Amino acid sequence: MPRFPLTMLLVFAFTLFTSATLLFMVEPMVGKMILPLLGGTPAVWNTCMVFYQAVLLAGYAYAHFSTSWLGARKQAALHFVLLMLPFLFLPLAVNPDLIQGGENPILGLLVLLSRTVGLPMFVVSASAPLLQKWFADTSHPSAKDPYFLYGASNLGSMLALLAYPTVVEPNLRLGEQSIDWAYGYGVLAVLTVLCAIFLWRSPPNKERRVDLRSEEHPSPESSPRGQRLLAPKGSLRGRIPPTSEADAPLTGEVTWLRVLRWVALAFVPSSLMLGATTYITTDIAAIPLLWVTPLALYLLSFIIVFSHVPAWLQWLGLTLAGAAVGLLLLVFSWNAETLAARPPWQLLARISIVLALGGGLYASWWGWVHRHRDMLHRAMVLLLPPLVLMLLFFLLAEPLGLKKIPIAWGLGLHLAALFVVAMVCHGELARDRPAAQYLTGYYLWMSVGGVLGGLFNALAAPVIFSGLVEYPLAMMLACLLAPPLGPANETSWGRRFDLILAGLFTGIGLLLIFLRLPDDNLPFEDLKNSPWPWQLAALIAGVTSGVVAAERARENKFDRWMDLALPLSLGVLLIGLSWGLQAHRVWPRVTDIAALLHRHPWDLVLILTFGLPLVLAYTFVERPLRFALAIGAVLLAGSFCSVFENPVLHQERSFFGVLRISDKLYRYRGDDFILRRLDHGTTLHGMQCLNAERRNEPLTYYHHTGPIGELMLTYNGPDTPPEKMNLAVIGLGTGCMAAHARKGQHLTFYDIDPIVKRLSFDEDRPYFTFVQGARDRGAKIDLIMGDARLTMARQQLKDSEKYGMIVIDAFSSDAIPVHLITRQALDVYLDKLTADGLIVFHISNRYLDLTPVLYNLAQERGLWAVMQNDSHEEEDYPASSELMAKTSSSWVVLSPSKERLSKLFEWNDWEDERQEMRKELFQLSLWPDHGTGLAGQAMFLHNFLDEEMCKRPALWQPLEPGEKWPDLNKVGVWTDDYSNLFSVFSWR
Repeated sequence: MPRFPLTMLLVFAFTLFTSATLLFMVEPMVGKMILPLLGGTPAVWNTCMVFYQAVLLAGYAYAHFSTSWLGARKQAALHFVLLMLPFLFLPLAVNPDLIQGGENPILGLLVLLSRTVGLPMFVVSASAPLLQKWFADTSHPSAKDPYFLYGASNLGSMLALLAYPTVVEPNLRLGEQSIDWAYGYGVLAVLTVLCAIFLWRSPPNKERRVDLRSEEHPSPESSPRGQRLLAPKGSLRGRIPPTSEADAPLTGEVTWLRVLRWVALAFVPSSLMLGATTYITTDIAAIPLLWVTPLALYLLSFIIVFSHVPAWLQWLGLTLAGAAVGLLLLVFSWNAETLAARPPWQLLARISIVLALGGGLYASWWGWVHRHRDMLHRAMVLLLPPLVLMLLFFLLAEPLGLKKIPIAWGLGLHLAALFVVAMVCHGELARDRPAAQYLTGYYLWMSVGGVLGGLFNALAAPVIFSGLVEYPLAMMLACLLAPPLGPANETSWGRRFDLILAGLFTGIGLLLIFLRLPDDNLPFEDLKNSPWPWQLAALIAGVTSGVVAAERARENKFDRWMDLALPLSLGVLLIGLSWGLQAHRVWPRVTDIAALLHRHPWDLVLILTFGLPLVLAYTFVERPLRFALAIGAVLLAGSFCSVFENPVLHQERSFFGVLRISDKLYRYRGDDFILRRLDHGTTLHGMQCLNAERRNEPLTYYHHTGPIGELMLTYNGPDTPPEKMNLAVIGLGTGCMAAHARKGQHLTFYDIDPIVKRLSFDEDRPYFTFVQGARDRGAKIDLIMGDARLTMARQQLKDSEKYGMIVIDAFSSDAIPVHLITRQALDVYLDKLTADGLIVFHISNRYLDLTPVLYNLAQERGLWAVMQNDSHEEEDYPASSELMAKTSSSWVVLSPSKERLSKLFEWNDWEDERQEMRKELFQLSLWPDHGTGLAGQAMFLHNFLDEEMCKRPALWQPLEPGEKWPDLNKVGVWTDDYSNLFSVFSWR
């Protein structure tokens, strides 16, 4: 035993804590350095995560092979030399010239990361397995099971991730962060040397050496080939005899099947973490806090499962969690207005309240009855199926029109599902950990699984899938890997019940399909543009893998077929519900039930279509294979049905997101119009009317009756020479801003996504023709690819080439690029702007109110600012053809010239003038015109001024603080080093 066991333990633990803190502090720091180079897309973080995982794998491989070949004590001398090399790369800095634009900038991003942070991260990442291996080779009493040190490492990781957005980012600039990180690495180097000194001065682990000598020549029967996968040179290759009851979990043969299971259990949480990050940040913003929260939960699961948490503490945690869930359900269920006004919901609300109150008590009772070391793991296994099913329901139903739940509840559901899945998979990993001599290899294979999960999400999925398929797919795999909840053997009555269920699901589904077919209104022609070949391939792959898995998992042939037949029948039922509930014979009954429940009929259809099959899938929860295949069948059937409910003309996925084009028939004042729309994720990016007479008309946010239309009429009218009004637009979208361009005018678009360029700008059969229409009118339209701020900053413009108006249209709810609304960005815009030019921000956003941010920027730079929040939408006036496809929008205009902005306030006087003109015209229409037709013309003008396109209330207002604004000091002036996004965030 060493002379100072407590000191040794503390030094090793604190060194691991420091290394993990540095490792996970540098990840968001470097990610934030790189983010402005690639348009602020969340794919930047996912690619960074893949690189970090690959470096982690390299570090684990170095720790495993170097200790296997040299032994722990000689390896410590080698590591001392390696510790000195990262000082050549410190402090860390990013070279933007290494980033290359194009279709997929992943390779350039990986090269940049390798040259910026590759070697320092490699050395730091090797610390976790290496120091545990060193500790295991000492004579410390805890050396026989050093896995508890992994908890200290992950604790440092999680605290670093949480501290970065809350403490580091608001108070330190990126340059200061880089310097402080360099100092921290120096501390780590000193601590690592101390650990090496403890290792060299400590006697070897005698118990481990005795075990190794006793099995130095294992028999062939006890040494199958698969056991040699992780064994270091000269180590035990047979089954490890437990020396005590505590050693029992650390025994077992290390075979290929066991290693593959480790890889799969590490793969799923890694993939799910990146999928959840992409899904969450796509609709909000690519900000470090939303990046690190899923990663922090991912690491928290490691901390818990690899720590020796006492049973009483687990019981206390379950009790508090159950009470919190019960309280949340109570808050969610209680709505006095609903209870009073909608009697059918009153019973359901009361039932929910009872369940909410009983949830905490039940969790506490269950935990007390089942209190033991595996209690928390069993609870997570029980929670996994309902959480996954609930999340899948919203993923399937919300894109088809189901009312969105509040974002706070949605985020909570996504993060809760991620945490539970990570707890189950990592818990299974911890339960299956091998003995200490296999430690570095165990971590190596675990890292392989994490890297494969990252590679799958960041590299393979964007190529294979046209949508975010990898996210629900990871949930399905998690259900497959979860331990079974019931006995393995089926009873005869159970088999009969399975057969009845399969027949019932199939029969009801086919009946509903046959009820819909006579209506002859299913758009089968939309299948030609849908990804049905991929869906068919997925079905074939799923059935094939299901057959293989069933052959291995089930001995009875009938059980094997039921594991396939029941999920397939559930898919048939979902298709039947999706089609049959809208049949002419069934729809009146659906509307009656919806009216009784005070719900929209379409909401009821979606709830039954997806909710009922998912609830029925829960009946398979005791059979992981059957349950996972049922989820896969529901996902495939739901994807197939969405083709008919929401047909897609074209869908494509790139590094920057998923773009979807669809056509829809609209009817206005008896005329039919075909509108084509572009969606990025769940965000509308614009529409175009395909009818020739209205093809070049600006729609949605850019409507001629909206704020941007008023801006163009004011500053880009016939009295303004087009050569004096160069325009710049950040964000191409459908190219709708080109509809406002005039003959002889020069408009420059800035965009970063090559797919958007092909869809809206290229002359070779684009899906949107606003740009081509502007060219035909004689306007000059250019497109500059790359991040708008960087490319604009590199431009050298003459005074005659400067822009009279710069429109920044990049903040509409899909991963907003924060670096385009900072002090440094504003300085770039002002440098390219004429003396009296306008900087126009389109800030329509579902979750963020950016007006306080722009107010602070305008105040600091001495700019004048006005804003308009236009809530007039086409849906409010469906009979007006002039408001076709208009959407509400919010715009802020900044300018160095107060006089220039004063023109906008003239629009505020129009409403009074309109009312006066209508009075005069009405009187004129009553005068005798002696057959000249003046009275009729006066009445025509009188009625025309009553059209919605002529009604323009006073909306342009000075940008001034409002009653509902947050504290402007907390909002602050946003810079590249500081952006307090959550100060302007709405949880509605």
